[in-house]
Amino acid sequence: SEQYFALLDSRDTLLTKKVYAPVSSQLNKLSADEVIIEYYEADDCYYALVLSSAGIQFDKIENAKEIKKLIHQYEQHFTKAPQPKVYADSLQSFSKQSYQLYQRLLKPFETSLEKTGKLTIIPDGALYRLPFETLLRSIHKPSSFKELDYLMKSMVIKRALSINQLLNQDMTA
Repeated sequence: SEQYFALLDSRDTLLTKKVYAPVSSQLNKLSADEVIIEYYEADDCYYALVLSSAGIQFDKIENAKEIKKLIHQYEQHFTKAPQPKVYADSLQSFSKQSYQLYQRLLKPFETSLEKTGKLTIIPDGALYRLPFETLLRSIHKPSSFKELDYLMKSMVIKRALSINQLLNQDMTA
């Protein structure tokens, strides 16, 4: 986690070690089924800080440009309803892109997520536009969008603006 604090210190923002230092002391406020993932975009990668009652995990997710491109393509599925003649293609494309985003952004933390009933996402950059709730945990050949294994079917998902916001409220509520 020292890498993360050093990275934050290099940002031209008000975020400093003083804000993030209490994080480890706040872990006991997390319920056993609660996970917080904070993403930070830097250069051509994302960094993710994962907080759970089990501890802190820090990881680097490579190729932010590819993720941004995938998010842009994924967003197109939400702009208009699929037409009947291309419904199967749209369903397949949506499923593939949704699962790819899950693989890149959440799969590395799946061990923490397995026991999770509550997930808080703190996005950065293009991730603000991503509806994490719609990401697919698994992929198969469904006949409708309703049958897909959406992340929101397995846990409550909320967003926060910053870890500081969460630390200044009751995290067990």
